[in-house]
Amino acid sequence: MAAASIALSGRYTNPIGDPMKHWQQYQLYPYGTANTHAQNPSSYWETDTLTPQQIGSRMAEFAIGSLTGMATLNPNTTIPGTLPTLGFQLSVKWRYVIALMFCIVGVHCFLVWLIVFIARPVAIPGDSNLVTARLLQGMVGKIGEKGGLLQGREIADAIQREVSGSAGGRGSVGYGIRDGKEGMVLEVGEGMVRRKELPAGKFPEGEYA
Repeated sequence: MAAASIALSGRYTNPIGDPMKHWQQYQLYPYGTANTHAQNPSSYWETDTLTPQQIGSRMAEFAIGSLTGMATLNPNTTIPGTLPTLGFQLSVKWRYVIALMFCIVGVHCFLVWLIVFIARPVAIPGDSNLVTARLLQGMVGKIGEKGGLLQGREIADAIQREVSGSAGGRGSVGYGIRDGKEGMVLEVGEGMVRRKELPAGKFPEGEYA
């Protein structure tokens, strides 16, 4: 609107015989040489003898003046209400959401069953500190009374040195079972019968000491 203000007069006219009612508006500026005829002075805004760059500059100047006049003279109107903000409308297709939920639950159930199926041949002790200490008793006992202030990595290295030294550098530590006085014993140590070496590749059923 501001860019076209140089051609707007503020009054609309409708061409005669126009069934579509294309309302038109135009503005005329006096033509002539400035200050040559007192009765017909030229307008600053007429475009005779101006280059395209000059015409564009005049249009921009008029547009800036229009905005300045509007900001100065137009009355301010206070409209009650909340300020409109850009928002989003969420459309949910529930059939896809329900199908996705069933797929997620189904995949989780399948993974749980798969883990249980794979782990069923293995005898798994509890995860408390006492159970872990009992399980590692045979290996930690190899370093004797020393090592009370060692870190976990240092204890592992000390055990490895003891195992390698006792087996000529070819010591092997495993998680498995051995025969004890009161039945099968599950622990980590040397000479353990590993699961893959057992019949059917799984720990035998029964009571463990």
